[in-house]
Amino acid sequence: MATGSDQFRARSASRISKRDLAWRENDVVWTIGGVIPPDPAEVRAQLLVAARAGKAGHFLKLFDIETGTMGLVEPADLPAFCDALVETFDEPYGGDLGAVAVAAQRRPLGRLPFRLAIGTDWCALHFSHALGDAGSVWPLFLFLLQPEKLSTLPPAAERREHPLFDALWHNYGRDPRRLRKVLQVPRPPIPLTSAGPGSYVEPQIAVESRVSSLEFLPAMKQWRKVNCSDASMPGIIASRAIQAARDAKLDVHSGIAVVADARRYLPSKKFGAGNFSAGAYLPIEDCSDPTEISQKITAFAHSGRPLLTLAAMTAGTRRRRPPRAGWKPDTQQRTLVSYSYVGRLPWLTPIPIDAVVLGQPIGDLGLGIVVHEMGRRMFGSVTYDRRFIDQGLAASIADALIQMPVQMPDERPDL
Repeated sequence: MATGSDQFRARSASRISKRDLAWRENDVVWTIGGVIPPDPAEVRAQLLVAARAGKAGHFLKLFDIETGTMGLVEPADLPAFCDALVETFDEPYGGDLGAVAVAAQRRPLGRLPFRLAIGTDWCALHFSHALGDAGSVWPLFLFLLQPEKLSTLPPAAERREHPLFDALWHNYGRDPRRLRKVLQVPRPPIPLTSAGPGSYVEPQIAVESRVSSLEFLPAMKQWRKVNCSDASMPGIIASRAIQAARDAKLDVHSGIAVVADARRYLPSKKFGAGNFSAGAYLPIEDCSDPTEISQKITAFAHSGRPLLTLAAMTAGTRRRRPPRAGWKPDTQQRTLVSYSYVGRLPWLTPIPIDAVVLGQPIGDLGLGIVVHEMGRRMFGSVTYDRRFIDQGLAASIADALIQMPVQMPDERPDL
């Protein structure tokens, strides 16, 4: 589908890192509602100033994930390029922010690095995960919503040539025997990439989102202190989601797919020019036990596996996107929960009253769950394929994300 980005001419072309391209199948849409949006004309004007000043690095370059290349926009094309980065709508979101997010994802980016959609009381940022992860793209979102601050963006930093090699050497170069302890990685029940079953037909994505009350987070922390002090908030919410899926009669895998930030393995612990995250499958014996899930997630994050997984993802990625074959049905017909607890995100004042993160379900019956905190509330999104999962079922799982547990899993009465 044409997007208009083909008209822009590129110069000083360079290659997108294979580390970033490993994430190109993951389209992301961050959507917020109940806000006073920025003036679209001001956003475009400030983007043009930043682009002409050489700021924002690869965020203001033509970004072609099909060929694996990016490049500076010819100066004569910059005004039209910055115009294309911002899309305007006259309608309010009407309480269905998920529909806004899904509609934003359906409009292909082409060679645009991102697209900011601005409505009367909502905003949505659409980008490929190849552009970056939450650690690198979220600050850009905040700048776009405060266009007067775009001029304060620092000059485009030099992209580190080999951050992955730096991290591998920093952690394993002096003691390669440590690699043996973490190389035995459990294989997921289905591939976690776009080559997996059911991936060659465009899914009919839908999302259910929920916002907690102001009392939820303090009450949940108190509940954790009393009932399972060794569990983390990500582990508790994950166990709630999995149990809700099982209560809805879904056949859920005994494990969970998670995403971990691998910046902790860099010598400087900092990285802001792309994606430095890794996803993996964690087998879990008792998915209803928040303590076990918490321990597995924490152990994974600190084990070295995120770094090694990112290295394996990078090595197995082709620079040019390969052609897709025919339809491969998902013969297992089981649900894999992919889960990302982003944590607390900085925000402007006032806090939006609604927020949706469009995730990526894996497999026909997969559930893509993203949870984050802003201000004093928790926001949860459940993305699914509506061809295979009923909206009411997805809604019940989304409800469970922001409901207090009544009792510990092992205290459930026998049925």
